[in-house]
Amino acid sequence: MTNRSALRTLGLAVAVLATLFSLSFIATPVKFLAADVPMSHLLAVGRETFRASVAIESILLFALFVSARGTSRRLIIVAIATVALQWIVIMPELDDRTMAQIAGAAVGPTSLHDWWIGLDVMRLAIYAFVVHTCSRHLRKTVRTNGLES
Repeated sequence: MTNRSALRTLGLAVAVLATLFSLSFIATPVKFLAADVPMSHLLAVGRETFRASVAIESILLFALFVSARGTSRRLIIVAIATVALQWIVIMPELDDRTMAQIAGAAVGPTSLHDWWIGLDVMRLAIYAFVVHTCSRHLRKTVRTNGLES
């Protein structure tokens, strides 16, 4: 891996990690703290947030796949498969539940949210590993005064 490739991969991995963390673990739960906003409005905002987040993450994942090498690339493939699993298998059911709740129906508990969060955490770990791997490569290169581009 060249320094240029490591820097590009590092930047993309940080971007996708920050995007996933900020949208899934900050914006999503915090919106429910808004006082005096009807739940149906919060759920509608959540639907749009999830659609935007998957679009942004998918673009970044494609770029990361192109940039990454070796183990990092294989892990990015796992992240891509995880996003696909979430959106093809889990999201339709969650979306139906959300639409029912927006329409005023009572919806019982489900473990699908736990699965979704677990898969998000797994992707965060993958992105953090890619960040670590690229950072380690760059530190090693700097220590040995290897300045290849």
